[in-house]
Amino acid sequence: MIKVAARPPNVNAGAIENEGLTELGFRDGAPPLDAFDISIGTEMAIVPGRILPSPGVQYGKGTPEVTDRGSWNLRDVKFAKGATLDNWAVLLIKDGHPGADDRQFKSIMKGFVEMCR
Repeated sequence: MIKVAARPPNVNAGAIENEGLTELGFRDGAPPLDAFDISIGTEMAIVPGRILPSPGVQYGKGTPEVTDRGSWNLRDVKFAKGATLDNWAVLLIKDGHPGADDRQFKSIMKGFVEMCR
């Protein structure tokens, strides 16, 4: 499923236009469509779109490093107004074991706690 979902848009559009309607039984003379006098066009609809700009976030000191993959590195960034976080939790979703006992996971969590302090 991942391989199909990761295909370029033009490949997916071609599959829909060329094989999709046939595989769904919606080509010429399809009984479910004929019963309601409905037909389906063979070309994809063109919908205009745009990429929205990133939101502006202001910090007290420093600028986060933002990658093109959506990752924000807040190292050396100070917030405009500090606050105390009394409670927090981490949800670890991982296939297999050891999970929370994993040395790498513990190292990451230790670094996160130290950074927050």
